[in-house]
Amino acid sequence: LKDAPRELKQTHNVVKDGKYLVASACFGEIINFECNNGEVIRIIDDFFGKSEENNCYHEENDCVLRAPSGQGVADQLCNGKTECHNLIVARRFCNQKITNYQQVTYECLKREYMFKSFI
Repeated sequence: LKDAPRELKQTHNVVKDGKYLVASACFGEIINFECNNGEVIRIIDDFFGKSEENNCYHEENDCVLRAPSGQGVADQLCNGKTECHNLIVARRFCNQKITNYQQVTYECLKREYMFKSFI
């Protein structure tokens, strides 16, 4: 896992999937996402994956590695903030395969609602 990239590529791959937003990028790229003023990020899902097609987003048969709820990289760095920048996609092991992407599903909530929902 020491094959760190020499140059980091900025990514802006945020797409709407139903009521949620999804940001994804390949190993060595950077994920950036944000909410509007007065809104904060609530992470729904955060995982690393290995695509047999070498895609940088989740597909049905990908090997997926998730941290326990609330302990993922994006959970720890982005939850409750207005923006999440410079989330560098690293590699992980997933069933003896090395992951090639990270995908974060999130929503933007009004700040007041976000903090009331966790009390």
